[in-house]
Amino acid sequence: MQTKFVVYAFAAMWLVLFAMSFVVVGVVAPEDDDFARRLSRIASFLTWQLGALVVAMISAFFTQRATARGAEGLRLPGYGPFALSLFVLISFIGIVGYRVWLQPLLAAWFGLV
Repeated sequence: MQTKFVVYAFAAMWLVLFAMSFVVVGVVAPEDDDFARRLSRIASFLTWQLGALVVAMISAFFTQRATARGAEGLRLPGYGPFALSLFVLISFIGIVGYRVWLQPLLAAWFGLV
């Protein structure tokens, strides 16, 4: 099997996992407690995103091997999913960090409480 088709297959698997992470958030079963529901949404989103990141890492590995052999036209489907998955996860961590740590700290400093 050619490495080019392997990269495209992993890119397709990544796209499915990446899209499912956003779809599943909307269809999480309602809980009795609102906090439990929000926590369940975050856990399901991160689980799907981490799965997509693993698939993107494998795709990037095969892309690197294929480009070393001289294959062309694999940069976007090979490295794009990895870059986008990293961006989404780092952005998510930054937003949660701001909301949980920095926003209350700034509110306490400037008397916005």
